[in-house]
Amino acid sequence: MKLSLYQITQKYMQTIEYLFDTEDNDINYHLIDEALNEITGEMKEKSLNVAAFFQNLEAEVKTMRNYEDAMADRRRHLENKVNVMRDYLRKNMEASGISEIKGPEFVIKLRRSPPKVVIDNEEMIPQSYLDYRPKINKTAIKNAINEGVEVEGAHLECHNKSLIIK
Repeated sequence: MKLSLYQITQKYMQTIEYLFDTEDNDINYHLIDEALNEITGEMKEKSLNVAAFFQNLEAEVKTMRNYEDAMADRRRHLENKVNVMRDYLRKNMEASGISEIKGPEFVIKLRRSPPKVVIDNEEMIPQSYLDYRPKINKTAIKNAINEGVEVEGAHLECHNKSLIIK
């Protein structure tokens, strides 16, 4: 039966625990060393297999992202084409003075759009019309804490490790 990486780790920890918790003076260090080497070998092999598996998943994710990007480009292209054609039809109906065209599938009508706000100068807009949402600058907070400044409501955590595969 093949053990999972978790089970191998547990087996390794139990062997280490036994080594330090035993009061037996007749410990066969050679057997313990062999057991730890065997477990370490299993752990290395399993770890390499796990890393290879998630690298395959990462490659699949990258491929999906590339397809998503390609599909988004295609969607934008089609949306742009629709807008150009819509504008083309509108301009030609306006130029010819036609405000409505009836067909068997649909009706095409020109209508007046509601007025839209155009900002001429942002600096002249009164404060009451501005909508600012505060954004926390984590980089500035990190730099301040690293310089010894105590920032109320924030702290640094350094216990996470990242996995690097080269």
